Amino acid sequence: MKSKARQLWHKKSVIAVAVGLVCSHHAMGAGPVAQKALPLVQNARPKTPLPSGMSVVSGNANAQQSGNTLTVNNSANAVLNWQQFSVASGHAVHFQQPSAASQVLNRVVGQDPSYILGNLSSNGGVWLLNPNGVLFGADARINVQGLVASDLWTTGAGFGGKTTLTSTGNNASFGVINQGNIRTAYGGQVVLAGTSVQNLGQIHAPGGQAALLAANAVELTDTALPYLSFKVPLPSGTASNSGTVQAQKIDMYGAVVRQDGLIEANAVSHNELGQVVLSATESVTVSGIVSASNDQGAGGSVSVQGNEVVIANGASINASGATQGGTVAIGVDVAQVLLADTVQVQAGAAVRADATSQGKGGRIDINSATSTTVAGNLSARGGVSGGDGGFIETSSHGSLTLDGKVDASAPKGKPGQWLLDPTDVTIAAVAGAGVVTTGSIVASLNAGTDVDIQTTSGGTEQGNITLQDPINVTPSNGPRETLHNSP
Repeated sequence: MKSKARQLWHKKSVIAVAVGLVCSHHAMGAGPVAQKALPLVQNARPKTPLPSGMSVVSGNANAQQSGNTLTVNNSANAVLNWQQFSVASGHAVHFQQPSAASQVLNRVVGQDPSYILGNLSSNGGVWLLNPNGVLFGADARINVQGLVASDLWTTGAGFGGKTTLTSTGNNASFGVINQGNIRTAYGGQVVLAGTSVQNLGQIHAPGGQAALLAANAVELTDTALPYLSFKVPLPSGTASNSGTVQAQKIDMYGAVVRQDGLIEANAVSHNELGQVVLSATESVTVSGIVSASNDQGAGGSVSVQGNEVVIANGASINASGATQGGTVAIGVDVAQVLLADTVQVQAGAAVRADATSQGKGGRIDINSATSTTVAGNLSARGGVSGGDGGFIETSSHGSLTLDGKVDASAPKGKPGQWLLDPTDVTIAAVAGAGVVTTGSIVASLNAGTDVDIQTTSGGTEQGNITLQDPINVTPSNGPRETLHNSP
């Protein structure tokens, strides 16, 4: 029989109880973390200032040059092959299409990378595939209904509906790099997909979608819905953002994901919810800002998934909303499927899912297979004008180390809950590996958060709660709390 110990603290009373429970856990294996650095293309010089060598594979198209501008008039879903496709600084390419729903697929069959250093525009969607690499330079200005840029490839004479992009195995490709300004019309999509993907510039897709996908194969499906559906069978390479990405739905996939810049999936109306997914097969590091907040309605959702997850010092993850806090999942997906071996929320990091006006606090879930360390601040507070506190879980199937601040209180509502659910746990005044500090627990209780500690035996661990130092809680006149035993 496996045993389970449980301790439940409320602000007004401290009660400990042990109950029996059968439960088992399986540790996830940790693989090596890829540290491949993305190269920067220095002193890019296109051989010709405008694209050349166009041939029509499907549909109709004609190209006319006037001064430094090349205008291509194409039919819907036309497919064009080019010997080279670059735009020098001070030059421009415009695709004139039948409607905003039209798209044009441009494939580069020559040996030169695409250097987009000038302007690229269209009233429709533009796809640019070049197995040698695609660079949007610092002075590039992209204004389109939608953009797909990739060093992956697709064969055939048509596209639309479902399109599968695969690597050609060109080891000379530098992937896809954006240093410029990419902007779509409202509800547009930006997809940068390749063997490696790096954004150092600006990506703006208001009310739409932005995706940085590092993989050897990507399946894109136009569902005629607001978002382009995609599948990444096996992420590989590095996807990184040290610039700005703004859209309603934002995804980053890769073997390694690095978010050092600004990601904003903030809602612009009451009913819209921002969504952010950062997913890595090896490691994901957040040292910048990730926001899915909503100043008018409920907060959105943020999911950070990877074998090794680090929320670094200075990082901010925010899914707060005026009428209800959103959801933040770290080490697990939004369906609570465990994905991480280790999770760190470092000192100086902040994770928030608050109701900022009137409403219930949101939900924060942090979990791992081997170890979870939390030294930063976690908050799922109820609204300042009313609403109950939210829910925060800091757990691990292995060890839990915590010396941070956890707040699920409600200034004008019922206290929220902080759940700790490791295998074994030691509660002590002095911080250390496998220790939850009494200072963190006392601060949460005094601020108005219920604290629920559960441990479950697994492997060589017995599921013990070791209380080395006392929990001294300031009495309050709040509602009486009662003990709820696990079934």
